[in-house]
Amino acid sequence: MIFPTLIIAIVISIKNRQYVSEVCHNWAIVFWITANSYWMVSEFFEFEESLVYGGISYKYIAIIPFSIGILILAYYYLVFKIIYKKQAETM
Repeated sequence: MIFPTLIIAIVISIKNRQYVSEVCHNWAIVFWITANSYWMVSEFFEFEESLVYGGISYKYIAIIPFSIGILILAYYYLVFKIIYKKQAETM
């Protein structure tokens, strides 16, 4: 179920590439699906409590794709929309 979901999310993002809003939201969803899938697999194969480094276990690696998704949306709402709004006002 992981790969079909990811593939569909990527295809939707590619089909809507002319809309920055859709691309940003869909890529954030791709990263969130990836994070959730990794977390689910790590719990299924019972390696989520194993330590990677120091006190950090494998389940915390899912924070990376979650954060990337948040950063994509932060870029869209805090940078792109503000710049685009200023450009639209000057026209």
